[in-house]
Amino acid sequence: MRSWLCIHASLTNPHYLSYDISVDILRHLDRGVKRGRFLKPNLSGTAKEAGKLTPTELLILALISHGHAPTLYALQKETLLSAGALVPALAKLTAKGLLHAEPLGPRKRQRFRIAKDVMEKNTEKWKSSAQDHIADCDAVLKLCKAAEIFDLPEAVEYAHSAAELRAAELRKYTNQKGHIEAPEVDPLSYRSYRDVARFYQLQAEEHTLRAVEEALKKEL
Repeated sequence: MRSWLCIHASLTNPHYLSYDISVDILRHLDRGVKRGRFLKPNLSGTAKEAGKLTPTELLILALISHGHAPTLYALQKETLLSAGALVPALAKLTAKGLLHAEPLGPRKRQRFRIAKDVMEKNTEKWKSSAQDHIADCDAVLKLCKAAEIFDLPEAVEYAHSAAELRAAELRKYTNQKGHIEAPEVDPLSYRSYRDVARFYQLQAEEHTLRAVEEALKKEL
């Protein structure tokens, strides 16, 4: 096994909700394109200079490729991400030619599609992103979901490696009796507060990733 060290609105009428979101996003996207903000994204930063895709972008491609979330509204429901996070990502993927916007459908809702071989061509970018973000639990969950759709065994391995990384860090909290335990809180030390918070964060993330790993294994 390889190692990989709401928009707030009334819900009384969901049809109006999805319409309002779609129209607002389309206007936002159109303004961005006209101003050149999305057609010429800022490529500063090591990841972008190397042509890598972010965990959010890979998740979007995977969900759209299998028809799980072909619209912005569906993506919001599936990912729990805001329009502010999704719209720029959709625009960048479209500008890169990885995503295609279809003509407006009912209630002016925009649908997206990708070519059948896009995910296969971006497998190496997924691996690179996975290596870069293994310490970020939210990114790991996005990448696991993306890999689950186009390479399930890869998703299982990645979840396992991410959990093992946190287990290794937790072993630093081993006491003299050989047990892993939370550090004591020193009321006079902010560093102590952070250390305790980190311990429980690592525990929660490890348990989450173990659960994800087991769930993915059942799908093999």
